[in-house]
Amino acid sequence: MNPQPVIITEPRPVPRMMDALLTLLAWVGFIYLIYREYYVLFPDVSDGSSPTSSGPVILLYYGFFAFLYIAIFILWAQYNQHFFTKERRQRKKVPDERTLAQSFSITVNELEILNHHRMLRVHHDPRGGIARIDKLSQAARQSGSAPQAETHCSHSASLYH
Repeated sequence: MNPQPVIITEPRPVPRMMDALLTLLAWVGFIYLIYREYYVLFPDVSDGSSPTSSGPVILLYYGFFAFLYIAIFILWAQYNQHFFTKERRQRKKVPDERTLAQSFSITVNELEILNHHRMLRVHHDPRGGIARIDKLSQAARQSGSAPQAETHCSHSASLYH
């Protein structure tokens, strides 16, 4: 489990007081909106109808089920924290260079070119395979002229048929 808090508050008193004041203001606004909506939904709770369908009882049911769901969620989180201290999901293995190069139908040398150069132009054949890789020169980029390309690899079209 991550020991870092989700919300980080500065230790100085003024920012802490500002956080507390804004949090209190947000809760007051939230309760006011709930209270106002409650009286819009249930304008007259003393109309003589069934006590199980009155506004306060329905609100009590909502609160009960909300706390029940919260309790179940907290118990589930505690269970996972207690019994599963190490990660249960396995990360996928990172493929080696040869396997990765084969998946792109290129050589390991071409894969290294893709990994080590910052500015490349990759040309694709009509089927989506890599047909050619051009390394773009840094000087052409800085001068604003059309980039000069140095071709590093090329495949024939018959490779993909």
